[in-house]
Amino acid sequence: LIKDKETDKLKSCVQYINKNILKTPSIAEMQVKNEILHMFDLAHKNYLNAIDKFLTGSVEKDDEIIETEKQIDYLNNQIADFLIELSPKVSRKDEKRVGAFFHVINDIERIGDHACNFFEMFNDMKNKDLAFTDNALEEIKEFNETLLPMFDMSRMIFDEKNREMLTKLHEIEIKTDNLKVQFSTRHYERIKDKKCINELSPYYSNLLVELERIADHLNNIAYSIINPVGSDQ
Repeated sequence: LIKDKETDKLKSCVQYINKNILKTPSIAEMQVKNEILHMFDLAHKNYLNAIDKFLTGSVEKDDEIIETEKQIDYLNNQIADFLIELSPKVSRKDEKRVGAFFHVINDIERIGDHACNFFEMFNDMKNKDLAFTDNALEEIKEFNETLLPMFDMSRMIFDEKNREMLTKLHEIEIKTDNLKVQFSTRHYERIKDKKCINELSPYYSNLLVELERIADHLNNIAYSIINPVGSDQ
């Protein structure tokens, strides 16, 4: 009974798609794109709330993070089911576009998962009375500031099919690759110089890896406008 009530509550987060519009595939395709953008915005919000926990130590939005993650997962399933029904109805010209949507919602769902991982990582560190050094926090802040414009650019490219911005987005994604390597090296130098404890290594290393993977997912979402699988090759 509790599970059914929760499902009923989650149904309200679906804003644009319903089976009635499948009768008009062109409208259905437009509306499913709007639903995907809605899902993207939820993942973006959860990323901001989760990374803010490391930067400020705030616990005010813990319940919101958990609830938003449930909404993202629910939307992922609802959009996927809708796309399965829509796929046979679209024209051959639109087949690749609809096929790309499957990959896009997977990338968005993974961004949501990474945000949830940050939330769990922070709480685990707090329970163990662990905290990043000031230097590590500055690096996380720099990584975050590099990553944030990618959200806006990726969304705009996907929404408006703006190919001109793809190169700039890809340049930032390459920068995040370099930051991951650079900050990992600095972290182990701090451990070697006894300016940081080894117990923080798995947390910091995982955080850097997941930040870099979020950049990959944002890159994939943008490049889906020219390649259904989101590859930038």
